[in-house]
Amino acid sequence: MAIDLFHKILVFWPLINTSGKCTVATNSLFMKSIKYLFYCLFLFNLLTACSKNDEIVIPDFNLQTPDNLDIDEYKIYSLILNEVYTASEHFVVKQQTSTSISISINDSYYAILLANTPNLDTTIFANFIERNDSAYQLAYGFSGLIKPITLISEEETDFFFNNPSINKSWETFYKKYPNSNGMIDFTRVGFNADKSQAIVEFGHYYASLGANGSLVYLVKEDNKWVIIKLLYTWIS
Repeated sequence: MAIDLFHKILVFWPLINTSGKCTVATNSLFMKSIKYLFYCLFLFNLLTACSKNDEIVIPDFNLQTPDNLDIDEYKIYSLILNEVYTASEHFVVKQQTSTSISISINDSYYAILLANTPNLDTTIFANFIERNDSAYQLAYGFSGLIKPITLISEEETDFFFNNPSINKSWETFYKKYPNSNGMIDFTRVGFNADKSQAIVEFGHYYASLGANGSLVYLVKEDNKWVIIKLLYTWIS
């Protein structure tokens, strides 16, 4: 608006001035218009500068050196991503495995699995608990994924979610990963001795009040892993 006014003044002022009808009132109007113009331009520049300062610059982050995980773990992770997270166009997975596990021997999830899977080898529980005594760093060892995948480090996760406003945190996250439908983390996988059965837990985080966790029991059939049972373990 201020620029349009400025253009009109520049066009009509010479005509008014050369017509011989220039008056004190006309000069006063011209000066007021110029002052108004500069005031508007000043506000425009101020608001533009503030807007640029509010923009968050997302730096690049390096992944940690990966640990050596079993190839079957990556096959199971890949299967879960493909079959459970079908709505996501881009898998974003935390590089560091989670040590927060919901199942333990003789708890309710243990009882549910025993009741619904008669061939369950209970030795997988001890192996699962042992493997998740500490966190590990994943590599790009996934196979057969139907969507692109990005691993994100703990440093990058902290960058997004150390903001006092969780809504602002997710806004920044989706600015970098717009088609991701949030991020996912996995525990280590627990196996029986011959690696024909397995259990794993994973979490999905996608909004300030949107997250859930699941437990999956799998068996290997014809050398391929198959999901037999999925239990939801927590929700927020």
